Amino acid sequence: MENEKTVIPVSEFCELYKMPKSTVYRKIKEHFESEHRGHVIKKGKKSFFLDDFAVRFLCPKVIPVKTLDDQFSEIRRDIENSKKDAAGIKEDVSKMVEELTSLTVVFNDNRKMNEEKLEQALIRIAVTDDKISAAMEQFASLQNSIQELTIRLTSLEEKVVELSVKKGLFGRT
Repeated sequence: MENEKTVIPVSEFCELYKMPKSTVYRKIKEHFESEHRGHVIKKGKKSFFLDDFAVRFLCPKVIPVKTLDDQFSEIRRDIENSKKDAAGIKEDVSKMVEELTSLTVVFNDNRKMNEEKLEQALIRIAVTDDKISAAMEQFASLQNSIQELTIRLTSLEEKVVELSVKKGLFGRT
């Protein structure tokens, strides 16, 4: 990094030191082959850049101090830029609030729809539970009926056997 040179465009140099471009270019031309050799960099046909040595060489001997008007103008520019930045941020925040509001509406609609679906499912489950309970009661009733019929059938079979035996006792076949 020690070998890197800081370079600035001639236009920036002129603005910084309040020097006319014509004066700077005239000085560059006068000293290009001597003092400025290797310190003024030409890029393209019209772009010139100055390194630190060239800046010091071309600097006016008395560097103009910014006037209060210049300082106030700079402060005003900074304030205006800050206001523009704040306005941009405010606009971005407003857009985000609108998007958040839209998303909230969609979320609430979806939540309401899901709650309705859940309620309908719970109702269907309750109805199904009632049907299952009724079917279980019918099943239990049918089991009881089958058990009673089985007992009656067993009783009838016993009577048939008993009658068969009695029939055999009296000699009737």
